[in-house]
Amino acid sequence: MSNPTGHIALEPTNVVLNGRAILNEVSFEANAGDVHCVIGPNGSGKSTLLRVLAGDIPAEKLTVDGISMKQLSTSERARHRSVLRPTIRPDFPYSVFDVVSWALLGSKDSDQNAVSRRVQEALSQVGIADLAQRPVNRLSTGQITKVNIASVVLQKAGIVLADEPEAALDPVARVEAWSHLTTGDFTTVIATHSLDLVQEFGTRVTAIKNGRIQFSGPLAQLTISDLSSVYLP
Repeated sequence: MSNPTGHIALEPTNVVLNGRAILNEVSFEANAGDVHCVIGPNGSGKSTLLRVLAGDIPAEKLTVDGISMKQLSTSERARHRSVLRPTIRPDFPYSVFDVVSWALLGSKDSDQNAVSRRVQEALSQVGIADLAQRPVNRLSTGQITKVNIASVVLQKAGIVLADEPEAALDPVARVEAWSHLTTGDFTTVIATHSLDLVQEFGTRVTAIKNGRIQFSGPLAQLTISDLSSVYLP
């Protein structure tokens, strides 16, 4: 990987939401080029960890590329990390092209022809070029997911955070989604239930149960015993 950026680190952190402890002394690190998968049962804290890493939930000891996340403005954060959030169905008639182009709002590129070309390339990369002029409120859930992936691809941040990107996709599309999110010049962190895709694309794994880290390390070191401790009572 040629990109010198793409490092994200969280020192031990607790998260309490609505009076309930969600994460307990959770730490995390991903280095340039990692495909770091966060796994665990429903309610274990996977999505909350991604929200912390994205900066949505403030954390005192979170850094991206050696910089405290708290010191970065919203636009500066967008240059360091992009976020693929769980699918939300839009209720407005903007075109797919327009919605994906918003990923470049902070770009210094003022050449509209160049911007249009980049948007079309991103749409083509994820296989939805034919949907460019369709209103997003007329898309299927799977198509909306691909729109969100195209936006992430276009943003070109050094770190991509994705929460269950394969949800609502058919068997072929779910593999394609992971391929798009793990083969670029960036670090990827994915929260997922799909252990088959973790096995195919992952390089490192963090496993959470009841808000606590049960395992964190290279995928090759994850054992059946580790998985049992995470998923079995």
